[in-house]
Amino acid sequence: MTLTLVAPTHTVTLDPKWEAPPTDRHLKLNVDAAMHSTTTCGIGIGAMIRDSTEKFCDTLCSKIQGGSNAFIAERLALREGLRFVLQHELLISKVESDCLKAIFAINSFEPLLAARPIISDIIVYLSKLGNVVCSHIPCTMNKVAHSLASVALRCNLQSFWLYDTLPCVYYDVWSDITSFSQ
Repeated sequence: MTLTLVAPTHTVTLDPKWEAPPTDRHLKLNVDAAMHSTTTCGIGIGAMIRDSTEKFCDTLCSKIQGGSNAFIAERLALREGLRFVLQHELLISKVESDCLKAIFAINSFEPLLAARPIISDIIVYLSKLGNVVCSHIPCTMNKVAHSLASVALRCNLQSFWLYDTLPCVYYDVWSDITSFSQ
């Protein structure tokens, strides 16, 4: 079952299945955040960008200091992933996150007071990118982005890879590709 919500600048779709971007010219962005449950040592952010053939185009690992709220962390991951896309002038048609609450917050335009600036940034970035669909996916379909976020959290990474990814997430990449082809 697919639920689509339309707002003036973008569309939010809730669909449990992974989908490739619609054309060879467009890319898809997956984002996730990781944080320690007992400390406030920061937020790890992971983002991956793929083309319609499942080939990795770019990956991002980043750590943001502070933060103890998972909901804010997920929105920061969305914002930083979109910022990365804009900085590298990439053409994406889809954004996927495993945080349903964040996807709804983007569409509602009435986020909680503490997160309003983050959501505003996300909406501005989405409007700059044009017609981008934001979708919720299950955590099981977002393993690579989560692994990248976990690596960033553990290693204090602030890195990106163009046309490649970290060797430590190759297994998750392989799992994603094989689950997609089945």
